[in-house]
Amino acid sequence: MMRKSLWIISVIALFALIGCQKQEAAFQPDTFSDKDKCIVNLQNNKTLCYGDSRADVEAILQDGGDNGRPLVLYSSGVRVAYRDDIAVGFQLIEGSEGKYETARGARVGMSKAEVMELYGFKYAHEATPNNLDYAYDMKKGEFVDKTQVFSGDVQLKREQIFLVDAMFDGNKDGAASLIGLVDQKMAIFME
Repeated sequence: MMRKSLWIISVIALFALIGCQKQEAAFQPDTFSDKDKCIVNLQNNKTLCYGDSRADVEAILQDGGDNGRPLVLYSSGVRVAYRDDIAVGFQLIEGSEGKYETARGARVGMSKAEVMELYGFKYAHEATPNNLDYAYDMKKGEFVDKTQVFSGDVQLKREQIFLVDAMFDGNKDGAASLIGLVDQKMAIFME
C-alpha cells in the first residue's frame, strides 16, 4: 500500500514538473506567440484572445460594458477594443488586479523591470521612462526593431503590427497602471 502511494505521488509530481516546464518553455523572453495576444481570467482560467467575438468576450467577462466605441470598459478593469464586433485589443487597467493578467503573466501593479523580465529586453522600446512597448510583425513573424517601432513605415502596416504596451505611474513607485495588447490599427488610428 505504501509503495503504491509513493508511486502515485511520484507520478503526480512528475506531471506537475512537466506542466511547469512546458509553461515556462512557452513564454521565453524576446519571443512571441499567438498566446501573447491573450489575457486570462485568474478566477476561472478562461482566456480572451485577439480575434474573439464580442459575444464570446462578454460571456467570459459577464458584463455588457459601457458601450463605448471603439473601446468598451468592463467592470473588471478590462477595456476591449472592437472592430466589427471582433476583439482587436485588450487593456488591463486599475481594477483588473487579481482578476486578469496577460497570458504571459503581466498585470497592473508590476514594475517595469518585472514586465521586461517577462517580455524581454532585446526588443523593448522605451519612448519615455513611463512607457514600454514591443511591436511584433504578425505577417513576417518577427519583432520590429525597437528603433523602428513608431516609424512611419511601421505605422502604415496597421493590422500587421501587434503591440504589447505598458504604462507606468510615476506617482505609484513606477507600478504599471495599464497593460495593453492591441493591433496597431486600433492603437494609433482608433479604427
